[in-house]
Amino acid sequence: MPLLKGATNIGILIAMLGMTTLVFLFYFLVLYLCIFKTDWIIDKFRLDKGFSEERIELNMHRSSVYYIAILVIGGLVLIKSFPQLCRQLILYFQQSSLPVDYSSNPTWSFIFLYFIETMIGIYFLTSGHTIVSFIENQRRNWSKKE
Repeated sequence: MPLLKGATNIGILIAMLGMTTLVFLFYFLVLYLCIFKTDWIIDKFRLDKGFSEERIELNMHRSSVYYIAILVIGGLVLIKSFPQLCRQLILYFQQSSLPVDYSSNPTWSFIFLYFIETMIGIYFLTSGHTIVSFIENQRRNWSKKE
């Protein structure tokens, strides 16, 4: 029985393969233009026109950049994991109030996972300077070896 009225399975297969090929060719073309022909894209869209030449130079020490990155990463980890920890705790206490035995429930593993992630985020936020000094020491040791 044909899938579409008046079409055969082979015809549908050929049409699907043709459309898939066209989509792949389109993606390949966009990828090729974005990677190898960036000058052409800049010229066609005039992305370099209308800007004044204001240079902003940030003279920051490497350790300051590391510290900011560690704070941002710690904040993101904390923002991601703390609400999930609260959610899992609420679910656990809701399930524990039910008359059914949920001792084999894997909720504890999620609670433990999100607790550890929350602690890592808090550690990154509170001990950023310690982590930065560790990174700097490792970098110095690595540069001495070379």
